[in-house]
Amino acid sequence: MQSINKQKGAASLLTAVMLIIATTLVVMSSGKTILQETKMTSNSYRTAQANAAASAAMDYATIYFTTNVYGVLKSDGVTIDDSIGGLDQWHAANGKEGSDGILDYPMDFNIPTINSCQHPSSSTKTITLGTSSTQQTLARFYFINTATYDDDNDNTTPEINNPCDANGKLSEPDNMNAAMVVAEGWSDDCSATRKLTQCVTVGNSEVSILKGSGPEQPFVTQGAAPLNGTTDIINRYTNITIWAGGEFGVDGSPNTFIRSDGDTVDSLMEDAETDGEDSLHYLNNEDEDQNTQTMSNAKNGTGLDIVPNDPFLANKSSDELFDLFFRDDLDEESGNAKEEIEGMAEDSSQRFTETTDLTGKSGLIWFDPAGGDISIGDAGTAEKPVIIIVEGSGKVTINSSDIFGVVYVMGTLKLGGNSIITGSIISEEVENNVAGTPKVIFNPFGSGGDDGLGGLGGSESSVNNTYTVVNGSWKDW
Repeated sequence: MQSINKQKGAASLLTAVMLIIATTLVVMSSGKTILQETKMTSNSYRTAQANAAASAAMDYATIYFTTNVYGVLKSDGVTIDDSIGGLDQWHAANGKEGSDGILDYPMDFNIPTINSCQHPSSSTKTITLGTSSTQQTLARFYFINTATYDDDNDNTTPEINNPCDANGKLSEPDNMNAAMVVAEGWSDDCSATRKLTQCVTVGNSEVSILKGSGPEQPFVTQGAAPLNGTTDIINRYTNITIWAGGEFGVDGSPNTFIRSDGDTVDSLMEDAETDGEDSLHYLNNEDEDQNTQTMSNAKNGTGLDIVPNDPFLANKSSDELFDLFFRDDLDEESGNAKEEIEGMAEDSSQRFTETTDLTGKSGLIWFDPAGGDISIGDAGTAEKPVIIIVEGSGKVTINSSDIFGVVYVMGTLKLGGNSIITGSIISEEVENNVAGTPKVIFNPFGSGGDDGLGGLGGSESSVNNTYTVVNGSWKDW
């Protein structure tokens, strides 16, 4: 009988096919996952690039605001100084015209895209980060100093309040003291973008680095106070001309003066207004015979306007003496006032290691002379006073200089020539040969009074830090 052989192996074939299909699905799924992870990693990398570029633009902007914008560009669309590129960073030429007729926001013309990864419109300050041989990212920044602005820049929605307009700082079109920085960055292929905003302010009484009204005397020294030559110390605001931790000595024909009996700060300011003069005409007058009475000199001896041998002053350490006049709470936490303020000068590019021409400079200026000794020339005006701080134990010479502001010397002061200091001088030591015909004319600074001038009248401009970033104003999206 013929036998019939049954076919075998169908189950094995089916199992093999199923395993192949399963393996294929796993491989496809893994490939898709890897592709997705690659895209996510790439997107994260591009996002990080954009964020780093925007952060760099913000750093550029805060320094640019101090060194180029304040006092250089006007907010009415007119560029004062073409040497910095002819750009009006306050109101861009391609800006949207608001209801007040002011161009207040740069429109997004020709900004970088994937299809055209090029610099933004020239109506903003542009930055290229990196080199052509590596990876390059693009960034830009601009400032908004109007009280309202179109935050989404669509030219249709109502304008919203500028978050930097605290206490009406931006209510005046020409206010150059505060602004909102807008910084934008792009990745190397322009597929990712990042926008940051932050408030900055300049010359703002709320951020004065001086305590209260600042120094209350024209001449302060921790050591002896020898006056020689024909030095004149004039104070028409208060009754103290010299505050010293050591002896007061007179050699030659120096004189100290205070306000005449019967005059007040208000009456002198009223007299100036009646005469059509500047409000400080009689208070800061260089003429020592104008509305003054002589107090201390070789003939009269030491008058009541001199406070010598004060142990409170003499026994202060260098840091404690500094803290008498400067704030230590300028950042979020109290700390070392010297370190904080020196850091501000460094950030504002106004920290120097050698004699520097200070013409046109204002605000905080810090010297750390590498050679120990240094000379200071003309600096500051009534409109833009200075605070000059000189670190170290060397000799600081002020000879035939015209300075408006506060000078703080950690070493030894040598005053001479026909120098005129309108404000205050503070030093740890004074060289015992102050000679020539220098004058120190007191002017108060700071924000200690309702009038914003320390309650004493004084300069219409308080001496402040060059700029500050407003804490809590950072925003990113």
